[in-house]
Amino acid sequence: MASADSLKKPSTAFWLWLCANRTKIWDSAGSKNCKIVGPEAIKLWKSTSSKEKAPFEEESKRQKAVYEAFVATDAGKKALEEKKKVSKHRRQIKRQSKLRKEHNEYHKLVTKKQRECKVARNAIKKPDELKKPTAYWRYSKENLKQISKLVGGKFSDVGKKMGDMWKNLSEKEQAPYVARAKKGIADYDAYVATPDGAAVHPPRFMTGYVMESRIGYSHSQSQMGSSGRWLLDARIEPKLT
Repeated sequence: MASADSLKKPSTAFWLWLCANRTKIWDSAGSKNCKIVGPEAIKLWKSTSSKEKAPFEEESKRQKAVYEAFVATDAGKKALEEKKKVSKHRRQIKRQSKLRKEHNEYHKLVTKKQRECKVARNAIKKPDELKKPTAYWRYSKENLKQISKLVGGKFSDVGKKMGDMWKNLSEKEQAPYVARAKKGIADYDAYVATPDGAAVHPPRFMTGYVMESRIGYSHSQSQMGSSGRWLLDARIEPKLT
């Protein structure tokens, strides 16, 4: 296995000069900030004489010759190929981490918007014509007060008791509620089929979200676990005031 120094790419003359004169450049720039130091270093390098540049240029040529001689050998070619594989793997891991982070951010946004949408939807009071009843719903509505008094008014106890009582009813006792529920469903279907009903009937996409894939994003399950990123459907953006 080749050493790391053998595969290290040769430094340019400018880089060697910069490393040797780093303190001088900092003093000239009055800062250690890369954005300030960089332009100042280029300016000083251009003003440096050929004689002063010569040692750094010679060292750069020497490093380049050593590097090229090594990678031309069988051992050098093998070591270079292994290095490329490692570098590629590291880039993939970095990219996966970035994709995972963005996916989590969008998932949080979607969850937040879902909550807002649910609040907005629940704030809309449905007219009676848009309430699609069930037999159990009819039973619970008609017997709520009676069962609340029976169990003491605690919501969880009321629901449990109501469910038990409904299950214990015979088919004959449930029949009136089933009949009223069927009539209610028929009235509901008839109403939403009218122009007035269709105008106020909440569309299905009110609470939905879409997940669309983005060009350039990997769809590999081994890389992300799920493809694409979450995007909000513009139609469901809740407007809360």
